[in-house]
Amino acid sequence: MMVSLIQSNFDMFGSGLIPTGLGFTIQNRGGLFNLDPDTFDAYVPHKRPFHTILPGFVTKDGVPLMSFGVMGGAIQPQGHTQIITNLVDFGMTVQEAGDAARYVHDLDSDVTGKFMTDGGILSLESGVCTDVRLELLQRGHTFTKAGVFILVAIRR
Repeated sequence: MMVSLIQSNFDMFGSGLIPTGLGFTIQNRGGLFNLDPDTFDAYVPHKRPFHTILPGFVTKDGVPLMSFGVMGGAIQPQGHTQIITNLVDFGMTVQEAGDAARYVHDLDSDVTGKFMTDGGILSLESGVCTDVRLELLQRGHTFTKAGVFILVAIRR
């Protein structure tokens, strides 16, 4: 059996409600519902809003191997993929996989209905070598050095 515990408030300090004497905020995971019944993210029965509570579970031959998670909002699927790729394909330890330079594709289509029109941007942490950056440029990618948001968003 595997268990994953992920604390998350979604937007800033959650709902802003703090139960008396407990010292934590109540979450606000319903924040991406829309009260307009004609939208794809309408607040209706049997529907869930997009959210980023994304635990990862890994098995090997049907046996639980590890549970893990990365912080980072909408880029969590990318972060999870990078961790698994580093562990399985590159043989890294958990520490090495977490420490490896990361990248994030952003400004693309998203769950709020925005559609990508220009290919998006690839943000790269400083550990991505110059040769890789040049190859990405030659392939037509637009990228930036990862800023504070990316470093905070996908920290381990």
